[in-house]
Formats: sequence, structure tokens, C-alpha cells
Amino acid sequence: MANGLIFYWLSWMLWIVITFFLNKSFIRTMAACFTLAMIFLAETYINLMSLKISLSYILLLGLLIVFQAKKKQLLLHTFTAFSVAVGYMGTLIWVNFTPLNLFFPSDAVIFVVLLLLISNIISKPKSRLVAGSLGITVGEIGYSLISIYYGYKDIVGDMGFFDLLTPVVGVIFIHTYIIEARRKANKSNIITRQKLRKNA
Repeated sequence: MANGLIFYWLSWMLWIVITFFLNKSFIRTMAACFTLAMIFLAETYINLMSLKISLSYILLLGLLIVFQAKKKQLLLHTFTAFSVAVGYMGTLIWVNFTPLNLFFPSDAVIFVVLLLLISNIISKPKSRLVAGSLGITVGEIGYSLISIYYGYKDIVGDMGFFDLLTPVVGVIFIHTYIIEARRKANKSNIITRQKLRKNA
């Protein structure tokens, strides 16, 4: 699927959650504005040499680089993002240049492989969001450069890319949220038990 339906649906859902369910803050305002910018600029392209690059892609790449630069152990996180990028490029080449897509839906195969790759390469749940997304985003431009050499794709960050990225990020986010919720619940239970023991 390359028509952007998944991307637009999930992005608008995210914007609704940010705008109407989060507490008012500077971060909420910036997140809402960023989401709207991603939606409205997704199909706006600029020409760079022989490439057409989506403005949303550039915006996303810039934000991810900023987040990545603020990480501790920058070298390690950069290496993991690079590993995801290589895995992303390899998966696209494997799916699109072999008969595999005749037997399985290509988007489903890429989605599953990316989730397994990110989950196994990056151990910390919170790091998976930034390093995983950065790896996929960098891998997109790498794959586009390879495709151009063989006379194929010349668009970086098309709707097919965003239709792949958003479900992967969504699943990682939900998984991270569940892990954090369990951790807080366990911590709360421990504190409650300690209080009960003191009062007993």
C-alpha cells in the first residue's frame, strides 16, 4: 500500500490524542504542530540532484538527528541506528528484487522483519523509538540511491515509506508504553506492600 492511507489515519489519530488528551504544555504544542506539519508536507517534494525528497521526510530526519545527538552513549546509539538502516535497505532489496512478493504481501514482510530487527538490536524500549526510526529513515535514502543506480525509485520519503514507518513506530510506542506502565505498577505495588508491613 503506497497511497498514504495508513500514514494519514494514524497521524490524525495522534494529533487528536496530543491536542485533546494531553495536558497543556510547550511540549504538547510543539508535538501537535510537528504532527500537522508532517501531515501537510508529506506530499510536497523538493528536487535535490536526481532525487525528489519529501519535506516531511526532511523534517522527520532533522528531528530524529536532534534527539539522537542528545542521547548518552552516542556512538553506541549511532551504530544501532546504522545497523537498522542496513537491515531496512537489505529487507527492501530482498522483497522488491526477488520473487518473494509473489508469495507474501511485501508490506507485511517488511513490517515484521523491521519489528524483529529493532527488537533484537536495541534492548532498551525507549531507545527503540529514536534509534529505530532514525535507522529506517536513513535507510530510506540509502535504498533510494541504490534504486536510482538501477533505474528505479527516485523519490525519498514517498507515501509508501510513511505507510511502512508509522505502523512500526506505533507498535514500538505501544509496547514501550505497556512496559513503562507495568514498571510503574510494580513499583507502586512494592511501595504499598512496604507501607502495609510497616503498619502491621
